Amino acid sequence: MHWLYQKYSTKALNIFFLGINTTKSWGDSVNIDQIIEEKVRNAVSEAIQPLVQLLEQASMSNQKPTLTLEEAGSILGAGMNTMYELVRTPDFPCLKVGNKWMVLHQELHQWMRQRARKGEGHGDREYH
Repeated sequence: MHWLYQKYSTKALNIFFLGINTTKSWGDSVNIDQIIEEKVRNAVSEAIQPLVQLLEQASMSNQKPTLTLEEAGSILGAGMNTMYELVRTPDFPCLKVGNKWMVLHQELHQWMRQRARKGEGHGDREYH
């Protein structure tokens, strides 16, 4: 490879191997390390995208569609009294099956994200 550098300019090799021009039109140099890093990052991201999708699908299929109040409370870090209060709020993702409350698993995570974005849940009540 050393003989290539002796025979051809660095600019020519960069264009040949990487498909990039390391000089701007006004002659300023571009940082080749940043360009290479970006190209590698993009290539890796593109290469692993199918794997990421498979992992997301697998994790979704392994999850139960509904949770008991105890399980949902464990995810939220809430006790049963709080969970019974939550099932009475109109936007909480739950349904009653017979005499048992069930929480919709995926919707619970969406509900948490929405509340976090709105800044809800901070100082709603005081404890003594």
